Amino acid sequence: MPGEPRFLPFWSARRPAADATVFCLPHTGGGASGYRGWIGADPRLDVQPVQLPGREGLMGMPAAASAEELVPLLGAELAERATGPTVLFGHSMGAFLAAELVAWLHRGGARVPELLVVSAHRGGARRHPGPGPLGPDCTDEELLGALREMGGTAPEALADPQLRELLLTTVRDDLRLGHAYRRGYGERELPVPVLACGGRDDTVTADELADWSAHTARECRVRLFPGGHFYLHQHTRQVLRAVHEALTTGLPPAPASRTPEPPRTPQQERGHHAADRPR
Repeated sequence: MPGEPRFLPFWSARRPAADATVFCLPHTGGGASGYRGWIGADPRLDVQPVQLPGREGLMGMPAAASAEELVPLLGAELAERATGPTVLFGHSMGAFLAAELVAWLHRGGARVPELLVVSAHRGGARRHPGPGPLGPDCTDEELLGALREMGGTAPEALADPQLRELLLTTVRDDLRLGHAYRRGYGERELPVPVLACGGRDDTVTADELADWSAHTARECRVRLFPGGHFYLHQHTRQVLRAVHEALTTGLPPAPASRTPEPPRTPQQERGHHAADRPR
């Protein structure tokens, strides 16, 4: 009988009768509490936020220095708890961690999830750049500016000096992990279908989300929702509905490819730009 989990702070509120358990991994600087509002939002899914070391209830545990260190820690506990259908959901930084967890479980012969959901992360990226183009050595002002611009951070956490200091420490730890990250699996190695989600106004484009198709031996589909990088917290029920649909009825067919338009002639190009000028 497994003991009390370290990395699943809401395990005691699990819903055994749900169709599947959805393990949710956070973004850079985020914690399990960021998914608290997801618990019970769709009774068909048992949402289980995953807590990473060095934050919230695990402040006393050193932050992981690399994905190679972190993934086996999380993977061992998730494998122990995954007794039924599961989904791995990762947002931003959590997306590459979720993918690495699938690969780690597969290599170890453990049960793999029925579905991988990657959110707001480029499929072609070999590393995770963090919030904007900033690295772990940027100034506090640069980092705070990027966090404010992207949204998703509680204003009180930015306004309170103590909370702000804790947040910046966590973000820098995650940026170091992200900048050190190199993908640990090959092309077509992930043995699960992939649902790649994003916000229509995010800097991560639909084409970049579609690049996840290169990493799975199964199907990959893209779903876009209104909003920016943190669209998922504005449209929680819609996102969970899309997850449940992909899990129970399969991923929707890929849209029909469009016939490329022929290149414009110089005369057409001049007319096109003239039509765009303000009148």
